[in-house]
Amino acid sequence: MSDAANDFLTIKEVAKHPPKSRSISTVWRWILEGILRPDGQRSMLKSEKFAGRRFVRRADLADFLRPTRGSSRLATDDNDGCETRRGDEAGQALEDLGA
Repeated sequence: MSDAANDFLTIKEVAKHPPKSRSISTVWRWILEGILRPDGQRSMLKSEKFAGRRFVRRADLADFLRPTRGSSRLATDDNDGCETRRGDEAGQALEDLGA
């Protein structure tokens, strides 16, 4: 196999790529919709289509997973901030109820 072929990962390989496994649907969402980074910018995982299949360059995956400036966490660790926002909203609702 050539070195150029080793630069590309299938969607399934990206899903199994360290630091942790993710679902194939998550990888597709990163490609099609991207994620909202802590700085408010939307970041999308770059992919290329060859012979009807999608592939991701190793370098593009590394760039996508790299923590943003001022953060030690991976960009994808916080599930786009949804869990944090929901937790904050739930806490506020409890406070409003006097709990």
